[in-house]
Amino acid sequence: MKLRPRITRIVCGLIACLVAVSVVPAQRPVRDWVRDGVIYEIYPRAFSQQGNFDAITARLDELKELGVTILWLMPIHPIGQEKKKGTIGSPYAVRDYYAYQS
Repeated sequence: MKLRPRITRIVCGLIACLVAVSVVPAQRPVRDWVRDGVIYEIYPRAFSQQGNFDAITARLDELKELGVTILWLMPIHPIGQEKKKGTIGSPYAVRDYYAYQS
């Protein structure tokens, strides 16, 4: 009869372990606009012939009709001129992180 309390403790311990493992940790709530958002990346210099924000804003209704809810403008900073390749240079060689290319 001494075996019964030991088995009970083992069974209770296993149940406690299973319950602990099956409990999913609370996740941070995801906002609707993040979960359901449709992201559209725009490289302003290639998006239109003008290559500026005015050309992007002129087509916002068109993008909305496509279902776009989030715009990712990339890159928007003035391009560095030192050691540039070609006539424009790399858009990722940022000259001023506080300025933006209008």
